[in-house]
Amino acid sequence: IFILSESLKVIISDDDIKLQIGDEQKIINKSDISAVFVEKKTLIILGKYSNELYRESIESKIETTKKAFLYHRYPWKEEDPFTKQYKRWVLGHPDFSNQINALLYAREHALKNDEEDEAKQLRQDLVQLDVVIRDDKNAQYVRYATMNSDN
Repeated sequence: IFILSESLKVIISDDDIKLQIGDEQKIINKSDISAVFVEKKTLIILGKYSNELYRESIESKIETTKKAFLYHRYPWKEEDPFTKQYKRWVLGHPDFSNQINALLYAREHALKNDEEDEAKQLRQDLVQLDVVIRDDKNAQYVRYATMNSDN
């Protein structure tokens, strides 16, 4: 019997991070990263403009993960440094375009119906529009990525 491991493999060097889950691999240069943190057993990597570069469940202990990133001098944070910028999303939220509201509505529907792959894809679609999402209980909290690294 062969069981394919779908857990996240993280290889950290002084220059970049290699992230692999299943057949998918992503490499992120250290110079492109502004923050690394774990939230609810999820590794999150933010870019220079507070945009989300990576998000995936991680099985290792937070302290082990933290030590590995700090050893290679990555900008480790104890929590999302932009927590106060999130707004609870409701249908037709005036701060977001019709396109973003439609994607958030579709994602909310996917989450309610336990369609994890669809919800993950919709999150990626929103990332492409510089939207960052934080899920809390049954609500989506949303913010825009910043346009400069001064925030």
